[in-house]
Amino acid sequence: MSNAKKSDHNFLLQGSILAIAQIISKIVGLVYRIPLTAIIGKRGNDYYGTAFEVYNIILIISSFSIPLAVSKLVAARIANGEAKNANRVLIGSLIFSVFSGGAAAFIVYYFADFFTGTLLKTPYSIIALKVLAPTLFVVAIVGVFRGFFQGLNTTMPSAISQIAEQIVNAIVSVVAAIALVGYGAKVGGVLNDVEGYKAAYGAAGGTLGTLSGAIIALIFMLFVFFVYFKRFRKRIRRDKSRNIESYPEVIKILILTIVPVLLSTTLFNISAIIDQGIFKNIAVAQGYSSDQISEWWGVFTGQYKEHLLYQHLRWLMKEEIGRLFEVKSILLIDL
Repeated sequence: MSNAKKSDHNFLLQGSILAIAQIISKIVGLVYRIPLTAIIGKRGNDYYGTAFEVYNIILIISSFSIPLAVSKLVAARIANGEAKNANRVLIGSLIFSVFSGGAAAFIVYYFADFFTGTLLKTPYSIIALKVLAPTLFVVAIVGVFRGFFQGLNTTMPSAISQIAEQIVNAIVSVVAAIALVGYGAKVGGVLNDVEGYKAAYGAAGGTLGTLSGAIIALIFMLFVFFVYFKRFRKRIRRDKSRNIESYPEVIKILILTIVPVLLSTTLFNISAIIDQGIFKNIAVAQGYSSDQISEWWGVFTGQYKEHLLYQHLRWLMKEEIGRLFEVKSILLIDL
């Protein structure tokens, strides 16, 4: 088999591994939302969904494109035998992600009241959003390591970390939601709003699972990186490249690579938070109670969207299974 064919087959194989991991992650995500929805109720689903709408937009702006950009930059330098520059891409990307992820976490945590109360008219969602805030920092760092290994032409670390992240997310979300619903009831008893605080703290339990899953993914990626780095250090020592890129240059290229993807994904995804803001502000202006609005939006985000996700997952599984059979056929023919 020629080197070109081997490269094509490896590309197909690595892509298939990542696709399988994404399918498994989506299945786990769909399954755990069923008990979580039942535990936190309609209002809890509204608070949970509102926190995630804000989180998702800030995540897209701060670090969603980092894995793709790092992967592209690392792959280009490894292909040219520039291990030193690939290492500089890694370090430069980590510096960038610390600042972007840290800034995002800071903004979400300290402006949570503005996002949830003023903008989206869902003040009880502030607890869930503040729990999510540190996740932005963790995910930014994880994204760099995932992109680094994908640039080295292996998606296995990313795939395993995604599955582990989602499994931990599912377990912690359900367990924490159960525990915090009880705690919220006690707080609500003191503050004369049992149902509101039960839903608010239950939603925070769900977002705590997201943070826990991201931390597990980071621990796993760090473990894999330190195990692999001895081998990568040898490649750096053998690299005789004279053109060593500076860190400001690396960060500049990284930003220029991220911006086009950032603009397209932000414009595509921002409609959800705009819809929610318009709906809730109009509903408040029409005189509906905040409890009624929360129940309506909770049904939409916790049940209707789950149904859409289930339909999408069925389609995705059908497409990916067909693609895997195509990949298997190609490999067998060429062998």
